[in-house]
Amino acid sequence: MINKKKFMMRFTPQLLLPLVFLLSFLCSSALSAQNLTEYLPTKVDVNYSSLNTRQFKQLFQCNKTYKYKITIGGINVGILKRTIQWHDNEARVTSTGKAKILGIGSNYKQVSLLHWSPKYDRFYTDSFSQTIKGLDAREMVAKMTSNGTLSSVVLNDETTQYENIKAPLYDLDTLGEQLRLELIKGTKNISLFRQASEKIKHYHFKVVGKETITIEPWGQIEAIRVNEVGDYDNTVLWFSPLHDFQLVKAKLDGFISPTVVLNEFNKQCI
Repeated sequence: MINKKKFMMRFTPQLLLPLVFLLSFLCSSALSAQNLTEYLPTKVDVNYSSLNTRQFKQLFQCNKTYKYKITIGGINVGILKRTIQWHDNEARVTSTGKAKILGIGSNYKQVSLLHWSPKYDRFYTDSFSQTIKGLDAREMVAKMTSNGTLSSVVLNDETTQYENIKAPLYDLDTLGEQLRLELIKGTKNISLFRQASEKIKHYHFKVVGKETITIEPWGQIEAIRVNEVGDYDNTVLWFSPLHDFQLVKAKLDGFISPTVVLNEFNKQCI
């Protein structure tokens, strides 16, 4: 017998974690999965040990909207939409999603403000707000200071202070940006910290190597496989160098193993 509450508490925000790692550099009009490949650029020549401002603007600019589908055993169980608005080195990210499984539904929304520092060549979270309705419902607002090492979290009207002297604290969106940046730099072992609702979570990612995978709607792709290791070893991510090191597939290994894929997006460069 499946414990619905236990599964959904894991499913709701943990399944959404891989979805925030998606950025892209594609055409300026809205594209469906069927006509997307004709607009794909050739592989960008990247693998920088660090990025200057020009390289950053090449890889992390324009306003973008993404839509993803969540499936279990080939059955659609949810969707997520993510919009990124860039202004110079700063970005506003809005993510909304909903999922329903075993008759239980949840809705998710997060708004994040982040920036990239040319001096330190890394991303920082400025603030974020998160709302989950349904199971594990919550209202959360967090602000980071002292280069991301201090955070003030208001969770359901209760305020808690956190400190992490090891490295900056990220929200889900900024963590995704930093992970992709590390892949572009060629980093093989990646350690990042996330400010969760009631604690600091430490994530370890290991680049396993190249794999040829087949997924809809892209077909056959040579991708880089990245595994979560350590305490949170349930996520597998596949990034495509041909797609500018974008995430093309994510899988939450476990009893039911949900899978997420990108199937539609829009890019506008002003």
